[in-house]
This record gives sequence, structure tokens and C-alpha cells, in this order.
Amino acid sequence: MKYRFKWKRWLFWETRMVVGHKLENGSMVLFMEDGGLETIPEWRKCKLKLGADWALAVKKNMEKESGVDIKTNF
Repeated sequence: MKYRFKWKRWLFWETRMVVGHKLENGSMVLFMEDGGLETIPEWRKCKLKLGADWALAVKKNMEKESGVDIKTNF
């Protein structure tokens, strides 16, 4: 379950391929494919974009945990 995590603080968007993310103490923690972590400090000053790949990753995870096929409109 990997997806693009896109954010910007000022002018330019940055992108990372991640397997998860979590807000912790005002910072965003990104979980990388290789098991590493990256922290984005002062997260409240950033903007975020999550695309359809994120929605599909969440759907797949929900199906795995529940054992039920989940229908979507996209």
C-alpha cells in the first residue's frame, strides 16, 4: 500500500512515495517504503494533496481488515 504524499509550505510542491503517514505533536511523520521515517516540522503551515492512489490504498486496507469488498464511485 504505497501512495504519493504531496505537500508545500511556500511555493513549491514536494512529493514522496510513502506507505503511511501520521500527525504527531504538530509534525507530520512519513513512513517510507524502505522502513525509514521523514518528519515535516510545523505541519500547520503546510498544504496537502492526496490523490486517487491514496484513496485506493485506504480502500484496499479497509477491505483487507474487514474481509468485505468495498464499492467506490471512481
